[in-house]
Amino acid sequence: MAPNPNEISQWYQDQVVFLTGGTGTLGGCLLYKLALQVCAKKIFVLCRGSVHEAIEKLEDSMPDEAHNILDTQKVSFVVGDVTESNLGLRGADLQQLQAQVTVVINCAASVSLLQNQQGSVTSNCLPHLRLMKLLRNFSKLKTLLHVSTAFVNSFLPGGRVEERIYDIYDDKECPANDLHSIISTGHSQYNSQFPAPYAHAKYIAERLILENPCLFSVLIVRPSNIGPAIRDPAPFYGLDMTIPMHSYVQFLLSSSDTDVRNLDDILPPQHIVDEIPVDLVANTCLLHLASGTTGIVQAAANLYIPRTSADIQRLVDDHLSPELEEELRTVGYSQNPELAKYFTRMFERFCRNWDFDCGRSESLKGIDGPLSLSLEGHDPEQYAKVRIQAVARRLRASFKNSGKPSSVT
Repeated sequence: MAPNPNEISQWYQDQVVFLTGGTGTLGGCLLYKLALQVCAKKIFVLCRGSVHEAIEKLEDSMPDEAHNILDTQKVSFVVGDVTESNLGLRGADLQQLQAQVTVVINCAASVSLLQNQQGSVTSNCLPHLRLMKLLRNFSKLKTLLHVSTAFVNSFLPGGRVEERIYDIYDDKECPANDLHSIISTGHSQYNSQFPAPYAHAKYIAERLILENPCLFSVLIVRPSNIGPAIRDPAPFYGLDMTIPMHSYVQFLLSSSDTDVRNLDDILPPQHIVDEIPVDLVANTCLLHLASGTTGIVQAAANLYIPRTSADIQRLVDDHLSPELEEELRTVGYSQNPELAKYFTRMFERFCRNWDFDCGRSESLKGIDGPLSLSLEGHDPEQYAKVRIQAVARRLRASFKNSGKPSSVT
């Protein structure tokens, strides 16, 4: 049975949370909710560099909310680095975490599709395994929430993707051996099954985390592509992120008609460009934590609004003038005719019409309050309009800055 909002708040008020990746887009949203909406007892935030730099990042990403978060007096920043032994923590900070923390939320990641195989496991696998080892000495730890990605299963050809492990290994292979091969040689026999090393590294991390014997429960949340917020910390928080829907809009606005038709062969009009707003991902994480969920949970478009490539084309046509579309397409193609080829390759690799099952969150949809998964009061058409026009403005500005004239006022 799903908890009610009061039970959720009470549960968090008893928790001391250690958050990694807390200055990223998802991490910042989680921090906002932990500090101001569910009022966790205490929140330790791992930050790389300095506390001053971490606070500046928060102020840049949510200028109206950052000071409210800090004013709760519940947030403590600890300097460290997930790529280092013991997370690069000072001894005193580590001892404090080991003695107090009851919940760990690990959303640190390096989302780069350009890293090679070794670089990606160094950023997106080994740090999580070091964290698992470190957590064995956290005396009060109850639960680890590890944020993965729905694209760990991007080796699948398409169709329904359930909230479970899909095995790529034969009887003679295992994730530990796969990781060892990548570290020692830079290669794996499974490389070609994934569209990017990032997805492969996250897959190995998931497998090894779940196989790791531990005294605390483990919850893995797999978001698909994360879009701007619909509500929290503020509408359109995260608008400047580089995400597939924005890339697709940019492609439509800067490519020739021939390039668009060519992409239709790879990305048919009925294919889903899967995306979910960042605050719905955060709510999914926090609801499942408070509900005691373990195992794998997916957070994808099925918790929001699945949009096809044809839907996005319609939205572009509805919310931009034909004159502006034509100007951007003409100037964009003349400036960089190779851009269309790049986008075509990207969509060919990452859009196979996966249908990410989110059934484990079905029972939580009726929960009210700040962690609600409800879309009541949200205008999806306006949400899309603002984003499409923002992409068009940025694209137009980039053309102007490169010296190309603009004729549309």
